[in-house]
Amino acid sequence: MRKGYLLIIMLLSQTFVAFSQGSLEIQPGYTLEDKVSTAGYLEFKANIKNISDVNVRVGVFRSIDSEVAGSENNFCWGTACYPPQVDTCTATQFLTPDAIDTTFVGDYTPKGNNGTSVITYCFYNEEDLADSVCHTVTFEVTTLSISEDFNDAEVDLYPNPVRDVMIFKYDLPVAGEYSLRVFNVIGNQVAQRNINGTTGNVAINANSLVPGVYFYKFMDGSKVLETKKFFVTR
Repeated sequence: MRKGYLLIIMLLSQTFVAFSQGSLEIQPGYTLEDKVSTAGYLEFKANIKNISDVNVRVGVFRSIDSEVAGSENNFCWGTACYPPQVDTCTATQFLTPDAIDTTFVGDYTPKGNNGTSVITYCFYNEEDLADSVCHTVTFEVTTLSISEDFNDAEVDLYPNPVRDVMIFKYDLPVAGEYSLRVFNVIGNQVAQRNINGTTGNVAINANSLVPGVYFYKFMDGSKVLETKKFFVTR
């Protein structure tokens, strides 16, 4: 039986310059948004500024300094979101002098696992890798108490990452007004299927979805019973 958790979530962060020549700066006001209760993850956002007087192409490198077993993290930069196994972006962002890029997002998904994970994100000048600035984030998740028992329902998606077709396998204790709803990373619903009966499979064509991070919500009427993240690749 799955449980709902009341969590303490702590963010400790530090920005440091890794032999920078002064091209890049992480702007004050970076944020951490707690989406554990609604979507199952934490979202770290940072704005990157070109403080030089020349154009710069900026890339991102992620270093996992320590990671809680069973947790998961990934990042988005520009229009691309990268799966957990990817540490370096494949597309850079073009910044003119004084331009600020606001597209960076680092997601951390504890998946019900307590503990501390430390992740460093480095933003670098594509033409001079030594010209970089880095930010270290410490995510600490601690369970205080069990808050709620959910229905003993199981919904699993395969494959993940998805290429052409996503298949949801479900095993439900009782019949209900269940549905599966798929959302992109900015919260727009891109697909929905109703669930009939208590066991079976639901297939959704993913060919129209652009590669990136998505979420599916398993719902009973208007109540969200579970939210999970998955990836679409080509």
